[in-house]
Amino acid sequence: MITVLLVDDQRAVREAVRMQLGLEPDLRIVGEAGTVAQALELVGRLRPDIVVIDVGLPDGDGIAAIPALRASGSQAVVLTMHDEAALRERADRAGAAGFVGKFEPPQRLIEVIRSVATTSGPEPGPGEALG
Repeated sequence: MITVLLVDDQRAVREAVRMQLGLEPDLRIVGEAGTVAQALELVGRLRPDIVVIDVGLPDGDGIAAIPALRASGSQAVVLTMHDEAALRERADRAGAAGFVGKFEPPQRLIEVIRSVATTSGPEPGPGEALG
């Protein structure tokens, strides 16, 4: 079972992603957060395999939080409206294990989560599983 924490400040986005991932028998949503602070608190307590995180959050930058998420043992998949090369590069440098646009088909996020979860070794390097 792959455990997932959803981090997005828009409740509707979290609900849509939760519904999509909830249909998958090998994925389990263990928590949701709307801010970086909530995400860091939950990742420390829940220890999810994957954190799906937006870039723009009310109290900070989701990409800037990735090193702390990784230090807690979770991998980060960036889910964003913005698909810019510079943003992908920043996410890669921060240690994101995946990058998915919100405009992409829902199956893409599921594929990236599974790919990241099955990557060998506890600490995939920057850029692995980036699509």
